[in-house]
Amino acid sequence: MRASWTAGTAGDWPGRPVAVPSSFNDLFTDPALRDHVGPVWYRRKFFVPPSWQGRRVFLRFDSVTHHAAVWLNGREAVSHRGGYRPFGVELTGLAQPGDECTPTVRVDNRLDWTTLPPGEIDEFPLPDGTTFRAQRYFHDFFNYAGIDRPLNLIATGPSAIADLGIATRREGTRWLIECRAELDGGGTLEWELRDASGRSVISSSGSAVTLEVHNATTWMPGKPYLYDLAVGVRGGRRRALRRNRAQNRTARGRRRRARIAHQRRTVLFSRFREARGFSCYWQRAQPSAAHPSRPMMLVEHHPPELSQTAHLSDIIGLNRYFGWYSEPGQLPLVESKLRAELEAWHARFGKPLFITEYGADTLAGFHSLPSQMFSEEYQEELLEIYHRVFDSLPFVCGEHVWNFADFATKQGITRVGGNKKGVFTRARQPKSVARLLRRRWQIPPPRINAP
Repeated sequence: MRASWTAGTAGDWPGRPVAVPSSFNDLFTDPALRDHVGPVWYRRKFFVPPSWQGRRVFLRFDSVTHHAAVWLNGREAVSHRGGYRPFGVELTGLAQPGDECTPTVRVDNRLDWTTLPPGEIDEFPLPDGTTFRAQRYFHDFFNYAGIDRPLNLIATGPSAIADLGIATRREGTRWLIECRAELDGGGTLEWELRDASGRSVISSSGSAVTLEVHNATTWMPGKPYLYDLAVGVRGGRRRALRRNRAQNRTARGRRRRARIAHQRRTVLFSRFREARGFSCYWQRAQPSAAHPSRPMMLVEHHPPELSQTAHLSDIIGLNRYFGWYSEPGQLPLVESKLRAELEAWHARFGKPLFITEYGADTLAGFHSLPSQMFSEEYQEELLEIYHRVFDSLPFVCGEHVWNFADFATKQGITRVGGNKKGVFTRARQPKSVARLLRRRWQIPPPRINAP
């Protein structure tokens, strides 16, 4: 469902050819589209394959930012609010195999205090009697909007899995994988766990089963190992629904990573990340009931003496910008201030610290000796100071450079062409600091003893 889409506003219909997935306000040079606030209409035609006779047909969207309503051949099929969650609709009763179908998708990018992220809309009357609308938002990234993740037309048998859940836990040398699923239609569910070579490890049947694995090969950052967990209806095709990992929580090393920015990630990206040994971190206000043993981290903003929440988490996350937002340009002050604050956090709470953001805006190709802010030399020198402090404090368990790559933000006097803290440019060309991080991350990180 990628090709042949057109999109336009109410005053621009039938619109223009548009790529899907993409963000409509990041594709064209027309400022009216870049700054558009409100609905945009997408449309295309497709045929339901005649070979799908007797099968159920679903249309699944991975993400539409931020509100969506979908019509099929003029009939409203589904609506959805929230640009960070997938949704779908069954088309079986709306279209038959062989039919030509015209889906129309209304995409609304307006933010308010009921959306994530929140925002407000300012309206300005113009001399010609029209109104100019401007989206005001409170986050430091551009409000990308559109059908900005893949959508797929899916066919199943008469029975389909409506919901499923998977939870893992470790008991000694064995791992328990608790699987549950709701089946819409008749039949019996079959589960099978396969190792990385495709060999069957264990199988079972039923809507709720527990798979027991002894001496599992564990997943570790830099040394990934993934199992396939497949589920299907007896007599039908089993589908590998996810790559599952048994994560070794006894091997503790400092996590060295670059943040990827704020935008939502696709399922394919998550699979790519896990298969190559990259991990993600969780920020939760409370432990998950499904995963009570999952470590919880809260990112703190206040200094330790003012924190009201750090005692609730397993790991304390900190975004710190000494040498940038505070003490700008004063590199001789950075090391002592950073070290003093990290030691104060550990002295009060006795918990591991994860530096979830640190860095400096850097214009690619701007050099200065001696270094000054925004130069590539300043970014390198600042990160070297941070790393020296991290490596000297055994309770620092991880570091997230902000950011993987430069990214677009709303326009303003504090941003010149977006946020420039990236290790790479928006075109994914490396800055000098990329080589510094490559050298650092090729060295095995020190082991961390849990408190």
